[in-house]
Amino acid sequence: MAAQVEATPNDAAALDAFFAKAGGWPAAQHKTDALAAFATQALEANAKVALVTSGGTTAPLERRTVRYVDNFSTGNRGAALAEHLASKGQTPAFDATGYRVVYLHRSTAAFPFTRHVHDALRADPAGTLQRLAEGPYCAKRFAALQDSKRFLAVPFDTIGEYLGLLRACCTALKPLDGNVLVVLAAAVSDFYVPDLCEHKIQSRSGGGLSLELAPVPKCLGFVKRWGSPNFCVCGFKLETDESLLKTKAMASLERYGLDCVVANMLDSYKERATVYTVDRERAVDGERFPYDVDICLAEELMRAHARKRGVELGFDVGEGYS
Repeated sequence: MAAQVEATPNDAAALDAFFAKAGGWPAAQHKTDALAAFATQALEANAKVALVTSGGTTAPLERRTVRYVDNFSTGNRGAALAEHLASKGQTPAFDATGYRVVYLHRSTAAFPFTRHVHDALRADPAGTLQRLAEGPYCAKRFAALQDSKRFLAVPFDTIGEYLGLLRACCTALKPLDGNVLVVLAAAVSDFYVPDLCEHKIQSRSGGGLSLELAPVPKCLGFVKRWGSPNFCVCGFKLETDESLLKTKAMASLERYGLDCVVANMLDSYKERATVYTVDRERAVDGERFPYDVDICLAEELMRAHARKRGVELGFDVGEGYS
C-alpha cells in the first residue's frame, strides 16, 4: 500500500496528478452551469449560502465500474444540517430568512426533508403509502425543495467526482465572499486505485486479488483557495480513539485554515459532538436538551459564520451549554 502523503494548500501538483488518474476535473458542464446560475441569483439577492457536502465517496476498481471501495456514511448528518440551515435551524418548515443551500451529495445518500418519508416508510409502510395516496405528505417540510433559487442538489458518486464538484462549487460561490458557509460533512475516501482496469475484474477460482492504493490528496486547505478566504469553512473529524480526537481536530484548524471542526466518536456520533474553533470548545449533546443534536450543531455552525461576518444572531437555542 502506498504511503500516506498529504497535499498542502500550496501543493496543487498533487491534486492535478490525482485528477489526471481519478477524473472529476473539469466538472460536468451541466452541473457547473447550474451552479453558476444559482450563485448569480444568490449574489443578486445578497443571500447567505450554505454549501453542505454529504455521504461517502466511492473508489472504483474499474473504469467501467462494477466494484468499488466504499465507507459506511449514510449522509444523514449532512441531510439534517442542510434541512436546519435552510430553515434557520429552528423549525422543520422552510424559513425564507435562512440559508440558500447547495447540497453536494452522494447520489444514494439521505436527502433533506424527503428522508422523513423514507423513515416513515420503514416504520409504517402501509400507513405511509396510504397518507401519500390521500394527499400531500409533510408539505411544509418539502417547501425548501420547491424553489430552485433556494436549493440546488448536486450529486456525485466517486472520489474524483466529489473533489471536482467541490472545486466547482467553491469557484461558483466565490463572488458571494463572506456570505458563504461551507459544511464539509461528506465522508471522503482516504485512498483510491490510481491504475484502473478498463473492464470488470474477472473472478479467479481459488485466487485472491491484490490492489495498490494511493493516498487521496487532503483538500481541506484548498477550499478557501478555490473560493474566498472569507468563506466560513467547517470540517468534520471522526475517530475511534478518544485520546486522539481533540488533538487532531485542533490540528485541522491550524493546518487547513478551517474556522471550526465538528469532532465526534464513532460509537456516539449520533448523540454528541464537540465543535472546536480557535478560541472556543462547545459540546453538543442531544440528550441534554429538547432539541435534536443536528439542530444544535446547525446552530453552532451558524454562530461560527455569524462571528466571522461580525453579526450577532438573535436566537438562543442551546445557549449556555459548554
